[in-house]
Amino acid sequence: RDAALEFYRGALGEFYAFKDAYRNSVMHTRATYDEHQAQSAMLHVRGFMSRLSQKIAENMTKQVAWRIR
Repeated sequence: RDAALEFYRGALGEFYAFKDAYRNSVMHTRATYDEHQAQSAMLHVRGFMSRLSQKIAENMTKQVAWRIR
């Protein structure tokens, strides 16, 4: 459970950081990015998705036991 919480909290934190840095600005036309900034965003998403895929799969059958203490 602790390892799962650590993984999901880290993934969620990274997702929010990415969303705030890139997605909100672009989707709401508040900013534009040059080629290097766009490449950086793409590499960030690739790394994030790669980390997620190491722990999460479409055919996952084992669930985390989320026992509340």
